[in-house]
Amino acid sequence: MAGAGKNVLQENIISKTETSGNELPTEPKKKAIRRQNPIFSINAEAEKLIAKKEESDMAKVEKELPNEEFTKHDFLRLWNEFLEKIKNHNRPAFNVLQTAEWEINKSNDIVLSFDSESMAIEFENLREQFVIFFRENLNNYYIQVLKKVKDEASDKKHIKSRRDIFNEMAEKNENLLRLQKIFDLDIDNTPRYF
Repeated sequence: MAGAGKNVLQENIISKTETSGNELPTEPKKKAIRRQNPIFSINAEAEKLIAKKEESDMAKVEKELPNEEFTKHDFLRLWNEFLEKIKNHNRPAFNVLQTAEWEINKSNDIVLSFDSESMAIEFENLREQFVIFFRENLNNYYIQVLKKVKDEASDKKHIKSRRDIFNEMAEKNENLLRLQKIFDLDIDNTPRYF
């Protein structure tokens, strides 16, 4: 029996490898089996080693960077120098920084306060140059620049419409509302001169 099974198997293999007159005999194709997740990856291990080396290098560099103290007077002198530097090259950024208010907090971080979100966005275009300038000139590479946007109800004077002015005055004196109704005053339009 065992011999008969062997003959059937040999015949099956021969029949698959036999060809017609013009074709070459071919071996049955074997499919490569590939694992979904490799157990060990040389590339992954190499990347881990490189990342660890870069982290240790950065830690060494950070220890070597200067961290000198500076005064508000030093900062103000450099602030004016930086404004002069960008005055002719980047007028929108100059206007933003000229109207911004600054302070230096306890950890020697520079906090810039802007009147609007659009001013803060305009500063972002200049942020890297700003940080590099102050870190190098103050010889303190640990300075961080923080930004904040002031509330809408700030003390700054803004252009107000006639309606806004009238409403502010009416809050202080309610008789203005009565006079507006009695005389049918149109607050929003420009006055007509007779």
